[in-house]
Amino acid sequence: MSALRGAAADLVGLFSRTRGPSYHKLNYEGPDDPESGSPQRSASRRGLLTLWPGRLSPKGLLGIVAATWLILLCIFYGSNLQISQTAPTPSTGTGTGTDVAPDSPPHNAVPGQGNADSENDLALPPTTTTPSTAHAPSASPTSSTSPARTPGHRNLRIILPADDPNPNLCKTIFAAIANGYPAPVIANWGRDFKKTDKTFGGFGGSHLGKLDGTLAALEALSSTTTPPDERLRPDDLVLIMDAYDVWIQLPPSVLIRRWLAQNAAAASRIRAAWPADAQGAASPPLQSVILSTQKKCWPTKADGSDTHCDILPESTARGGLYGPDTDKPDAPLQHRRPRYINSGSMLGPARDAIRILRRAKAKVEASRAAGLNLYSDQGILGEILGEQEVWRKAQRERTAAASEVPEANPGGAETWEYGMGLDYVQDLFVPTVFMEDDGEYLVLANQTAVDEASRAHKVDPPRLSGVPRDVLAYAPSPLILAGVQPETGAEGEAEAGDDQNNNNTNNEWRNATGWADVPLYADYWSTQVPVGVHHNAHRGGMKGRRLREWWSKTWFFPYLRDIVATRSQPRDARKPLVTIPAAEVDESEEGHGHDLVYWAPEADMRKPLPRTFNPDEAEGDGDSDGDGDFLPEAGWDALCQAVGTDEDDWWDVIFQDDKGPLGQEGQGREPGSK
Repeated sequence: MSALRGAAADLVGLFSRTRGPSYHKLNYEGPDDPESGSPQRSASRRGLLTLWPGRLSPKGLLGIVAATWLILLCIFYGSNLQISQTAPTPSTGTGTGTDVAPDSPPHNAVPGQGNADSENDLALPPTTTTPSTAHAPSASPTSSTSPARTPGHRNLRIILPADDPNPNLCKTIFAAIANGYPAPVIANWGRDFKKTDKTFGGFGGSHLGKLDGTLAALEALSSTTTPPDERLRPDDLVLIMDAYDVWIQLPPSVLIRRWLAQNAAAASRIRAAWPADAQGAASPPLQSVILSTQKKCWPTKADGSDTHCDILPESTARGGLYGPDTDKPDAPLQHRRPRYINSGSMLGPARDAIRILRRAKAKVEASRAAGLNLYSDQGILGEILGEQEVWRKAQRERTAAASEVPEANPGGAETWEYGMGLDYVQDLFVPTVFMEDDGEYLVLANQTAVDEASRAHKVDPPRLSGVPRDVLAYAPSPLILAGVQPETGAEGEAEAGDDQNNNNTNNEWRNATGWADVPLYADYWSTQVPVGVHHNAHRGGMKGRRLREWWSKTWFFPYLRDIVATRSQPRDARKPLVTIPAAEVDESEEGHGHDLVYWAPEADMRKPLPRTFNPDEAEGDGDSDGDGDFLPEAGWDALCQAVGTDEDDWWDVIFQDDKGPLGQEGQGREPGSK
């Protein structure tokens, strides 16, 4: 025993002299590169080597060995005792069987936090009642099977909820990959929503299925059983979009910078309006998840959803955007600034998106249990946003003298705060519904044509002038982004196509080199050139017509066949999507203090095609076809070819070049092989 006591004293002295720096960043999980060790680990290792074993006596050395064996025996005995006394915990949540943290209630954490007993990578510190801790620096547990990751390094994921093949689905996919985005995960693939069965829910079934299907995919991706190169981490960025009518036109470098800038502006705005000295008031929340905005509040209470549109914050788009009648109650819809939620896109960290979708799923289940017939995913997400704003309003109205303001939503931030915000300035995504005539595809270098089109849309004097500065500063030129060379004729001049569109948006941009020289969708009034355009304007059959006729106006259309062929091949290496120096990261962002580096998932190198996920068929590891492959790839025929013998070949709809199937140019396809 004296030897053990001596060894204990030696151990105390040893480790008290070798304490190294500790990390408190939520996103610290260690280096991605095995050759770049952690500074903390290296410092500690050097300290141990200087003290071991030269400074220990033989008696102390023997004692340490004995103590080590004793400790190991105690740990082994305790582990077996705990296992024998603990019953297995049944899986909860989506029913997929993945090793995902249960969420009961489904809204029991503030953004950036999760259940303390969660077993997956989204397990985060216990919840508190102050939303400011949502992004407070703290340690993030890492699964023992998860590879280490460099601080500030994150992946970008795209999730598209889609159940049927269609050329319009592939237009959304091709627009994304043409602009350098990762291959998307197709959630709900092959899921039967019985759209023609009105007793099941008809149209509403597939819309509400966006919520639980996307949630199931995110939870499966987050599971500890997911292959490391596919696994989703808490701070990975997730972009969820409508699958059949959203076309991206700018690269991830612009998307991510604009998302960060909007979050920083929201943090400043919220903090300025928050009571600094109110007793009992929560700390200012932080925005982390941004959804699209539209001009009309829909759905409403009459449609079965209480989205609290009357108390939503005013739009932060510039005042007088549409002239002196802007936002007046009797003004036409066209003259109102975007203020209300549109569910066509959602962008935010995985942990916060999962928490929002868990809350949405719980709302749907509770409503169905009460016999209510819901049909709108936008209504459910709008309710969550509205309840958050009711709670925030109650917090803002607290003062030092009147700190007991009755709350419409009693409870803390762990119940109502989700870090949700809206894209009021619409520089991320523009839904064209209720603003059908506000923008078009324009070649911004042709100022004469832009001015003429602006006046034709009653914007006089014209406002649009050139490409936004952030696009010029941070986006590679379109041809470099596409990875193709311009096509030239015999005399070295650009080949113009037969398609003559308005505003100089024909194929004469084939030899263009800059963003000003290619067509981009731009808003005449706000002058925004958004990252993506949601073509959901349905007035007078406009949606279907634009999906057919405006596809050839996109900047990447002339090169699309070559782009898709190139991006369909496995790659040996990957490059960052964007690197943001630490000095440019706002202090409200949880990753501040490090460079922020966003990547495509590592699995994209070996699996370049979109992957599919069906929550109704997936096994515990997300394997939907039982072949042992998590998230199997889907070929272009399976994704793009609409079902039906009278449907056009998908390559004719998308490429419009009469060259035949992709990879079989000039060969055609055998009759009846669809």
